[in-house]
Amino acid sequence: MKKTQRKTTTVVEAEIAPGRYAELKRMLEERRRDLQAEVQGRMRDVRAEGQGGKTAEVFDDVESSEADIQDDIELALIQMKSETLSKINDALARLEQGVALRRALSGLRGSARERGAA
Repeated sequence: MKKTQRKTTTVVEAEIAPGRYAELKRMLEERRRDLQAEVQGRMRDVRAEGQGGKTAEVFDDVESSEADIQDDIELALIQMKSETLSKINDALARLEQGVALRRALSGLRGSARERGAA
């Protein structure tokens, strides 16, 4: 019987190639910029409408109901995009944290090797 050793790798120890790290960071930051611009634009639109846009017009009951539904949908979309922004920020923080943690572990391993060699 041949024994095989498996090296277990934790998420912290998993190496991300520098190119892959840069690509992930670029993609997340680009998406964050796009979402921020979209959320800010929609919030501006909602505020503008609230200051005399649709509310200044005269609606019958059906039109008023449809406008309310549209407003609810718009607010729900803004909220979903805001939550997505929060998740992107968390992912960027974890990405940076993982890099910092790997550097710290690498430094500890190097110190341990130096102490063993001394």
